[in-house]
Amino acid sequence: LAVIRINSSLNPSASSLTEQLQSLVKDAPTASEPRIELIKHFVSIKDNRQALAAAQQAADAIPGDVRILEALGRMQILNGEHNQALSTFGKWA
Repeated sequence: LAVIRINSSLNPSASSLTEQLQSLVKDAPTASEPRIELIKHFVSIKDNRQALAAAQQAADAIPGDVRILEALGRMQILNGEHNQALSTFGKWA
C-alpha cells in the first residue's frame, strides 16, 4: 500500500490508482486494509456508488470485520440508505 500511495502522489491518475487498489484486493481478498483504501479512494474521487459497492463486497468477503462494517455503514448513509446503515451498525453488537 505504501508504494501505491507514493505512486499516486507522483502520478495522480484516478483510474491508475483504482486499478492498483483493485489488484491489491484481488491478490489479498481477505485483507481489510486494501479494501478500506479502495473505499476511501472512491469517496475521494466522489464516486459514492462505487464506494458503496466496494464496501458491500468487502463485507461479504470479510464478515464481522468492524472496520469493514463501519465503512459499509458510512457508505450506506452517504448513499441515502439509512435503514441499511442502521442494520449494518447493529451487527457490531
